[in-house]
Amino acid sequence: MAQLNLSISDITGIVQTIAVVVSLIYLAIQVKESTKATKGATYQSIISACAELESRISQDDEVARIYKLGITNLEKLNENEFTRFNELICSFFNLYENLYYQYKNKLLEEELWAGWCLNMRNDLQQKGAAAWWNSKSHLYSKSFREYVNSGKCPRN
Repeated sequence: MAQLNLSISDITGIVQTIAVVVSLIYLAIQVKESTKATKGATYQSIISACAELESRISQDDEVARIYKLGITNLEKLNENEFTRFNELICSFFNLYENLYYQYKNKLLEEELWAGWCLNMRNDLQQKGAAAWWNSKSHLYSKSFREYVNSGKCPRN
């Protein structure tokens, strides 16, 4: 049987190597948990922003009327109504662009983006929303414009 002769420096090297491996495993677990927490916080802030927009529409009959009229037919809005509608729909598309950005950067799961994307597509099927997008899309990032104009959404 062969005898194993290890010096103190050999044992120290082995212990250091094991310590480095354990530290790397711990670090990987911490990064994964941190990423999960970041994703959760990001999505919660997006949900809060959407709830605030929906609240503005649902709690004020005049805002609801303007939104409904604008999304279906921009031409029926007077100048002041158009300004209010523009602010509302800009807020929704800012939200959609944020969601797209989060999805593209892997901070939003595809299944969650798919639902939001379909909601955006439903909005754009409305005559007024489509006309608004055609006149205001230049305000958004090139990658978002290209994505919206592609007509695609992930499958849910």
